[in-house]
Amino acid sequence: MATDSLVSVGSEFLAYGLCVLYLYAGHKKYGLRVPLLFFVGSLFWTLTLENAAVIMGFFSYIFPNSTGPFYLVWAGLVPLWISIGWFDVTFPAFMLLDSILPKASIWTKAAVGGVFALSLDLAIDPAATAAGLWRWTHPSLYFLGVPLTNYIGWFMLTTFYLAVYQSIHIKTGFSALFTTRSSRIIPEPSLNIQLKTIPTLMGRLAVFQLAFLAIYVPVLFTIASIGTLPGG
Repeated sequence: MATDSLVSVGSEFLAYGLCVLYLYAGHKKYGLRVPLLFFVGSLFWTLTLENAAVIMGFFSYIFPNSTGPFYLVWAGLVPLWISIGWFDVTFPAFMLLDSILPKASIWTKAAVGGVFALSLDLAIDPAATAAGLWRWTHPSLYFLGVPLTNYIGWFMLTTFYLAVYQSIHIKTGFSALFTTRSSRIIPEPSLNIQLKTIPTLMGRLAVFQLAFLAIYVPVLFTIASIGTLPGG
C-alpha cells in the first residue's frame, strides 16, 4: 500500500478508535443515552452538510489521479471518518464545558464549544491538507492552506449543533434555546436509551441546517468572490 494510503487509512482508524474511547467516557459520565444521542445526531448533521458541500464544489475527497488518499468506508461522497472525527472533537468539548460551566446558558456553552472546536481545527485542517487527506476546490481567502470559509463553518456548525443538542435535555420545544436557565446535563441513573428523543433531535437539526445554510452559503460566495484557488 502506498504511503498516502497508509496515512489516510491510519487517520480513519484513529478517528474510529477515539470515537469508541469518547463513547465509553460519555457512558461512564452520563449513561448511554447522552453520548449515543450526541453521536447519532452528529452523524446526521455533518454528513448532510459535508455531502452538500461536496456537491456544491467547495472541496473533494476524490483526487483526479491515482495518487490521492484511499478510504475504507464512505457515506455518500464523504468518508465516514470525517463525521466521526467531528464527533471526536465536539463531544469532548461538550463534556468539558458541562463540567466547568455547569450554570452557563445553552448559547454560552455552545459558543465556547465553537471556539474550542475552531482552535483544534486551526491545527487539524492545515496538517490534514498538507498530508493530502482532501483537497480544496473553490476560490477563497486562504489561511495556513485552508479556506477562511472552513474556519467560519467550523465555528458556526459546532455552535448550532451544541445549542440544539442541549435544548432537548432542558425543555420541550425551541424555547430552551432562548432561556438563561442552566443547561447542565444530569447523569442518568440507568442505561435507558429512550430512542423517542432521536426524531426530536433530527427535526430540530433539520431546521437549524436550513438556518446554517442560509447564513453560511452567502458567506462562502462572498469570500470566494474576492479570493483565489489554493496556489493561485
